[in-house]
Amino acid sequence: MHWTGGDRIKEARKIRNFTIDDLAQKLKIARRTLINYESNKQEPQISTLIEVAKICQVSFSWLALGISNINEPKVPYGVLSSEAKILKELFKIEEVRKLIYKYMSEIIKQEELASELDKILIETFSQQKKDEK
Repeated sequence: MHWTGGDRIKEARKIRNFTIDDLAQKLKIARRTLINYESNKQEPQISTLIEVAKICQVSFSWLALGISNINEPKVPYGVLSSEAKILKELFKIEEVRKLIYKYMSEIIKQEELASELDKILIETFSQQKKDEK
């Protein structure tokens, strides 16, 4: 599936379990405006995308451009109590523990790279906006 900017805004909203009204209120925009963004009838300003990324806790590079470390939203994952019990048991196995540490270190590296990319993109877009004025 080819994701559009509107698809990514909608997905970011759904990840946080926000209704259209919830996110529109947090962004201080009209409900219809958000609907237009999500349906690709209207394009949001960069400043709006930055706010959506912050509010929904997703990568700006993913939201604005569809790119990031794994082309997926960067969101904190919740663990159910039943999953936590299983993970606790698995963590007792040394091989599994080593794999988890390796996996987590890779995620941290990717998150750091995505954060750096976000900073560069935000600075670039902000500078372009100033240059346009």
